[in-house]
Amino acid sequence: MKSIYPESHPDSDRILRAIVRNDYDSVVLIDSTDGSVVDIYNGRKILADTDLEDISNIKYDDGIRNYLLELCADLNLYDVYDRMSLNHVKEELKVSPSYQVYYLRYNSEGSRTRKKVSFYNIDANKRWICCTVRDVTENFIKIEKQKKQIEEALQIAKSADQSKSEFLTHVSREIRTPLSSVMGSIQLARKEIANNDLVEECLDDMETSIRYINDLIDDILDIRRVDENRLELKEDFIEIRELLHGIDRIARPRMDEKRIRFSYETVNMSHPRLIGDRKRLNQILIKLLDNAIRNTAAGGEIKIIVKEEIKRKNIATVEINVRDTGRGMTREKIAELFTPFVYDDRNIEDHRSGIGLSLVKNFVDAMGGTIIAESKEGVGSNFIVTIELPIVSESAKKAQETVTQKAYDFTGTTVLIVEDHPLNMSIARKLLENVGISVIAAVNGQEAVERFNMNYDSINAILMDIRMPVMDGLEATRLIRSSARKNSRSIPIIAMTADAFEEDIHRSFESGMNDHLAKPINPSLLYETIGRLIKKT
Repeated sequence: MKSIYPESHPDSDRILRAIVRNDYDSVVLIDSTDGSVVDIYNGRKILADTDLEDISNIKYDDGIRNYLLELCADLNLYDVYDRMSLNHVKEELKVSPSYQVYYLRYNSEGSRTRKKVSFYNIDANKRWICCTVRDVTENFIKIEKQKKQIEEALQIAKSADQSKSEFLTHVSREIRTPLSSVMGSIQLARKEIANNDLVEECLDDMETSIRYINDLIDDILDIRRVDENRLELKEDFIEIRELLHGIDRIARPRMDEKRIRFSYETVNMSHPRLIGDRKRLNQILIKLLDNAIRNTAAGGEIKIIVKEEIKRKNIATVEINVRDTGRGMTREKIAELFTPFVYDDRNIEDHRSGIGLSLVKNFVDAMGGTIIAESKEGVGSNFIVTIELPIVSESAKKAQETVTQKAYDFTGTTVLIVEDHPLNMSIARKLLENVGISVIAAVNGQEAVERFNMNYDSINAILMDIRMPVMDGLEATRLIRSSARKNSRSIPIIAMTADAFEEDIHRSFESGMNDHLAKPINPSLLYETIGRLIKKT
């Protein structure tokens, strides 16, 4: 067939060849003055599926109408035709160099495919219109898949945002409750300052509330560690009966207050001393027991049973049952019990299960164990934790028994405390002076550098807060480390801060600090850390 190129534009042939080099189903030229189809540049039949051999007399609108009636798979066929009609195409090309229409088409097998029809003016007078047809089914499927993935990601993000909002609401409530108790105890103690017994009781209540807040903060930190796959386990000696005795002491006052009967027992514990993460196992028991207390009404009963079974050499399979006669749960509640940030609004006392039980599941998983919940509404629940723990060898037992704990005595030691909060400074000073440490104080980083430069010969260690006015602890540490004083690089610098996330710890070490202690400070850990670092120097 002889090709007819428009002579009004010298680059028409080049433009058409560039268009055809792309893989199109069809390429046709349309004379916009009368709608005649004057060329099929790639030698194919008009619109790919007609039986017409001679197309020179075909009008574009007639061909499109017949084609769409036969093969178009769009529900609104006439809307597609209107958008592809010559008059509509010409109007669109007046304001844009190109115009596209997408539609669905049946192929020879009867399946639906997606087509893209593009229109271009190829001469300066806008007489000649090039029409190309391309199959974009695969691209459309990819786009739809990406769109679905984006929608799913948005839904997940929306759910996560809602969960975080609920989480913050519940955490805020949990913090306010013990804080209210602290404030009430302070006011009562001030009012009855002469009543020593009452003041002592108020101090006990404050200590309990503050310990609870500290535990809550630890839970939040653990949630983040789990979320970032940074939960680490330690290997300690675990005395099962001692562990249960300590938990009994912690939980007994709450049990007595609610008139709940509580007992614990061990079954077949031929190896009461095992190896594992004592802290995490303790947290598992306390959180399960806490959950049982909160869901058991007055007059109920809670029991912990720990069984041992030897299935492998030198390994004890430990099964922990925490049973209660509480209100129980439905199967639906059991299914979502360990999901983070899911709260049971029917809890008798509060809504804390959204944090504690999800952490229990993560701790058990990290220890390679399993946890299941058995429950029946109105009857009670039983949480069963099964973990494998190595048995302590005889040589390890003897080594442990030879270790004797010494009382801390740091007489002759001087520590520089850098702390801007007066109460925190007072507490830290008393903790150190109680074990014979002399204290030099600074209220910000700049003062810390000055005090060190004046007393570097006598200072044995530095306790450094992070967030302070004038100069923070990180900058102060960097300045001390870069000082020309003879012990500036070797003096132990210990972060003593409320910044307790992993990135905070990393920044502390990066600035030149030797260790990191999170507030509120544990006195034994403080003394152990100071003693260990001073010994190294």
